[in-house]
This record gives sequence, C-alpha cells and structure tokens, in this order.
Amino acid sequence: MSDDFYKKHITSLGETHGVVATQDILNDKGQKLVPKNQLLTSQTIEKVINFKLLKPIEELVAVEKEITVSQLYKLFVRYMRESIDLSDIYEASAFKDKLASFCEFALASPLAKQKLTVMHVQLHSTFQQTLFTAWFSAHIYTELGKPLHDTQQAFLAALLRDIGLMHIDPSILSTKEKLSQNQWKQLTSHPIISSKIAENIAYADDICIRAIAEHHESSDGAGFPKGKKESQLNALSQVLNMLDSTFAVYKKSYLPNKRHISDVLPVLQISNRPMISDEFKALLTILKISQVTEHTVITDQKIQDVINEIEQAYHYINHHMHITLRIIGLLKNENNQTFNAIKRKYVQVQQTITQSGLINDAYLRWLIQVKEKKIVSALREAEDAYMMMREVTYHLDKLDTLLSVLLSDNTLNVSFDNIKQLQNDLALKPKPVFTQL
Repeated sequence: MSDDFYKKHITSLGETHGVVATQDILNDKGQKLVPKNQLLTSQTIEKVINFKLLKPIEELVAVEKEITVSQLYKLFVRYMRESIDLSDIYEASAFKDKLASFCEFALASPLAKQKLTVMHVQLHSTFQQTLFTAWFSAHIYTELGKPLHDTQQAFLAALLRDIGLMHIDPSILSTKEKLSQNQWKQLTSHPIISSKIAENIAYADDICIRAIAEHHESSDGAGFPKGKKESQLNALSQVLNMLDSTFAVYKKSYLPNKRHISDVLPVLQISNRPMISDEFKALLTILKISQVTEHTVITDQKIQDVINEIEQAYHYINHHMHITLRIIGLLKNENNQTFNAIKRKYVQVQQTITQSGLINDAYLRWLIQVKEKKIVSALREAEDAYMMMREVTYHLDKLDTLLSVLLSDNTLNVSFDNIKQLQNDLALKPKPVFTQL
C-alpha cells in the first residue's frame, strides 16, 4: 500500500485544519524531519512529502480540527434533506432516530475519524456517495429488523469502504480517459487497501472487513479485485455493491434532471440479485416512499433529438453485443478468471436487454413513430428508454474494460489477429454520447 498519496492528502489539511506530529516524524533512515508536538507548516510538509517515512503517516500525525460526531450527524441530515425525494425517505425512516448513536459508534476510533476527516475535505464527491451508502445500508438493515450489531457493522463498512481511494494516484480518480492496465490495477486495489486499514479498527468485525474488501465484487463475477462469484460473497458485500450502483445511476441520470430517486426503480428491477433478495426488496420499499417525478425532462421540442440518440444507442448496443459474442466464441477454449467474468457479464447484459423490453426492433419502430408524430403522451416512456440505453451502454464499457485486461494476458492460447480485427469492428459504431438528458 503506497503511503505517498495519502501523505499529500493529509498534509494538505495543515493550513486549514491543523496537522500536528504526535511523535517524532523520521525518514526511513531514522533522521528526524519533524519533532513531536510540532504543527506541520509549509516547510515541514515539503519534507514529509519528499522523504519516505519510517512509519505510515496516519500513525505519526493528528488533525486538530477533526470531524466530530455532531458534525458527521449534521452532514448526514443535510445530505438527506437537501432534495425533496431523499427528504421524504429521511422523514419516514425509523433509522433517523438512531443516526446520532451510529455516528458515535463509527467515530470511536481515532483512525476512522482521521480517514473520514481527510476524505470529507479531499474527496468531496466520494464522501457524498459514502453518506448515501452508509445511510441506506443502515436503513435497509433497520427495515429488515437486523440485530443492532449487524446494522452498526453495515453502517461502518459503508463509511470505510472507499478510504483506500486516498492511497491511489488522484489523477486516476479524475481522468476521463480510458485507464491503462497499470492504472486499472491501481484503482482496483482500493477495496483491499480499505480493508487492510479497517483491520486496525478494533470494533470492525470480520464480516465488516470482508464486505469492505468485496464491495466492488458483483454477483455476475465481473467485479473486482478478484472477480468472485455470487456464492463466494457475503450479503453485506452485495448490499454495498447494490447501493453504490444505485447511487451511480441516480447521480448520473436522474439527479441532474431533478427526477426523484424512485424513478430509478425500473433500472434496478431488471437486475438479478437473488442472493440478497430480502435486502433488495427492502431497498425497493424504501425508494417507493419518494414519489415518482411528475414532470418530464423531455419536451415536445426535444423529442426528435432524444429519439435520434436512442436510435444511435440501439444500433451501437446490438453491434457491440454481436461482436462481443464472436470474440467470446474465439476464446471459448480459454479458462481463466477474466474470461469467465466476461462470459457472465455478457449474459447479464443480454438478460438486461431482454427483460427491459426496450431494446428490440418493434420498440424502436414505435419510438420512430413517436418522433415523427411528436406523440407527447409518450414522453415519459421515451425518457425511461433513454435512461435504460445509458445504463446498458455503461455495462458495455465494463465489458470493454474486462476484455482489455484479458487481452493483456500473455498466457492466452489463441491468436490475437482475429480478435484485434473484431475489436476494430467494434469501433465502426461510435459510442453514444447522450447529450439530451
């Protein structure tokens, strides 16, 4: 686990939050860089950043203005109340009365308090997702009547699952470009980093730590870092994965258009989550508390442009699935983890397409009629089709990433010429841009 990037994150708080050495900070040769009890200044920060340290930085410093239980509680309340749809869920929840005690439980460890303080300041967007996932994980467990211990561990796992991102090169987190194999390897290491940190928090139990390590694993085996199958995962791991996916869809496609979180239900319901069916049903029950959005984002003036983009996405998805199936056929004799994940991911996407009922020739012909005749009563359905196309395209991106990882494997027993030609064929259909919503 690299300490270099976290050093930069925590020392950057020196001017605003006060970072003080809790013991002598020594470099890897035993030379003193900063004496105990000294506040880090711009000069000493430069020393700390430029030298390898004898101990991890989190063991050597404390943040004077750390996040408090009261502040964390207020951040949750503000987040849940800042939009109408989440506010409805907050007010109806029995969990809100327990929230303060859960915040106190989570921040009992100085290490947890430090990591969450730094994340709040340095990775604001990640912290917002953390609030969402922690709230809903505990809300789901409360809804199901789970024991207090289990609910606390779910809340803690959600809070800590992404702290490992602070040990990853920030440029990887911010890039819009496709990640290189090395960058992807770094990114996919963050669940393990997070779990290793959580092992030093005495009240994080084995289920919590395991869920942190597995929170990016998915039931179709196409997750990371180990591509585990559903039978290898615990329920909390999949709850965290489910909530991260829910947040991603909500933030990307619905929140910017002022659509309520309950509108995400059609996308969620086509997912196959058999192992956590009780937790999934609880999430659906919770989301239904928020009313469906009354307005539509698409106007009759925009309907033609929207359906043009749906058409483009439709042809791209069909082309991509056809080519991917041919690639799978060429690799059929391979038997490694990544290829097995590709096959499972392909089946999941195909099931999503079939179950949605939105991606077929007949439905496309109907949409073209809607476009030509400007059928205003179909605006909401066109919006839902648009959102579904975006979601399927996102999963195709994950397929592409898995394929790139596979083709970097020098142990494959197949000629790459035909596969590379098929990869070139994929580029014949440009990826949809989705500019209208």
